[in-house]
Amino acid sequence: MKKYFLEFLVVFFGILLSFMIDNRMKYSERVDNKNFLLEQLNEVIKEDHDEEDIFKVFDDYVDSSKEKLTKAADNLMKLYKSKDLDEDSRKTLIDFEKKLRMIFKQVDEIDREVEEMARRKRMEDKK
Repeated sequence: MKKYFLEFLVVFFGILLSFMIDNRMKYSERVDNKNFLLEQLNEVIKEDHDEEDIFKVFDDYVDSSKEKLTKAADNLMKLYKSKDLDEDSRKTLIDFEKKLRMIFKQVDEIDREVEEMARRKRMEDKK
């Protein structure tokens, strides 16, 4: 009888141990899945934040470019006023300066359109 009781206990504890191991594995899987989902959520939040900042980055870059274009045009005008240039060189510098001003206008238009896109996006995000 003790032999059957001992076998019963071994089988019982074996089954109990297998349930504990199974539960532990399921718990570990749930924790791993939760951590994976949290990492994905963190990446999505970071991407959304980066997406909002991309408009600011673009705006800063364009503003810097417009400053450089303005300075380049001003420097061309200083060269134009230089006494070391002949008339053909002066005409060429005036043409360059006009082209830079045209580029500035185009960049300014692009900047305004992107700012409008950013404004619309912010309005949509508030809804």
